[in-house]
Amino acid sequence: MIRLKFISIVLLVTLFLTSISYAQQEGQPRRVFGGNQELQYLLRLIQDLNELEKDKKLALTKDQAKKLIPVLQDLMKKESLSSKEAEKFIDKIEGILTDAQLTFIDKLQLERQERIRQLRQQQQQNQSQGGQIPQNRPPREIDKDMEKVIQGWMQGKPLNPYYYVKSFKDRLNQFIERLKKK
Repeated sequence: MIRLKFISIVLLVTLFLTSISYAQQEGQPRRVFGGNQELQYLLRLIQDLNELEKDKKLALTKDQAKKLIPVLQDLMKKESLSSKEAEKFIDKIEGILTDAQLTFIDKLQLERQERIRQLRQQQQQNQSQGGQIPQNRPPREIDKDMEKVIQGWMQGKPLNPYYYVKSFKDRLNQFIERLKKK
């Protein structure tokens, strides 16, 4: 249940951030809350690390876990996370992964992008036919911590959700604990 809630929040934030970037006019540079697309990618990358664990062939090894734990712990200590800092974390994490793991994560990213593209296309079709956008699920309230992070992003402050948002921090801590057991 906690996992589903975490994934839902991450997807909601990702969709929200993505929709903001596409809402801007063509010809203008896309900027998503200060342009921190690296942070968005980092959030998805960490989410996808959990997916690796579902496949024994792709699961993180004990050696990889030992290397990944301090990186993730360091991530949680950062109050802010600029694009450059997020990119450094991405490079560290991806440097620990095998080619097969990176390929799988790339596949997950492409599948996610395709689902978002299909949702947008569906919404455009519905709007062009004069219909309303179907709501697949009831709107969810974003917790206060995440609101603070989003407001910070909108003001150009690169706040780290793994520092400020309890559900993100808890989920990352749970993942770290599972890695320690390897």
